[in-house]
Amino acid sequence: MNLFDLLRGTRWTLLAFDAEVPATEAHIRPLRMTRGCEEGSLTDVDAYETYDVTPGTTVLIRPDGYIATIR
Repeated sequence: MNLFDLLRGTRWTLLAFDAEVPATEAHIRPLRMTRGCEEGSLTDVDAYETYDVTPGTTVLIRPDGYIATIR
């Protein structure tokens, strides 16, 4: 399964790039993104370039696939 498969559906998605996943509300699916293999995280090196992020960045994605916020 890849990142875009996980973005399908009616839930918001919070991507935490090499950062601790903050507590979220029930309608938000939190995902920890890493460049290397770590238990409990999703490895997707292309996502770093796609979203133009650095470690510690969080990206909130709306259910329709648009980016809501980047921090």
